Amino acid sequence: MKVSKKVSKKNPARRSSNKAKFTTTRSTKTSQADFKGQWVDRLNGTHLQYTRIDLVPPPAEPEWYFFYDSLKDLHVLAEVARLDEPPAVVKAHTTHSCIKYSGRYAVLCQGYEMHDTTVEGVIWHVSSAEIVERLRVYYGEQYYDSRIIVALENGEEKMVRIFHYGESYDEDLLLDTPSS
Repeated sequence: MKVSKKVSKKNPARRSSNKAKFTTTRSTKTSQADFKGQWVDRLNGTHLQYTRIDLVPPPAEPEWYFFYDSLKDLHVLAEVARLDEPPAVVKAHTTHSCIKYSGRYAVLCQGYEMHDTTVEGVIWHVSSAEIVERLRVYYGEQYYDSRIIVALENGEEKMVRIFHYGESYDEDLLLDTPSS
């Protein structure tokens, strides 16, 4: 499969760093509204999405979120969200992904060169804007709010929100295990 990347006309120098600054996900059921602030290539009726970092986070509203790091531990998630009991979650995974670390921070790396790797996690329907804000405070400025396609145990694919690490990173500098 041949993929062409769209490059910013304002800064052609970004060509060499696209791999490090963008994540890729596939979707067959999306609308144009899903791609606001993003670059998209269409391949045989399928969207190949190059996600750009939004400088302003989306409005905090109830939505499904994917957790692949410390928050996939339901007790930690309940504590951060200030819930009385662990939330009801659904197991999910991403494809063409792996986890690396920038210091102690988990980084979800994606790309079609990782054709046989997945990252396991959970999705949870965050029920209020207040809880979304608590999650944003927990993740801090190191992470940004984005979208990703996940596969559920029943084979269904779902577009959900995710907290991605960093504005940009160099995969070659990432570690296989967290450092303190």
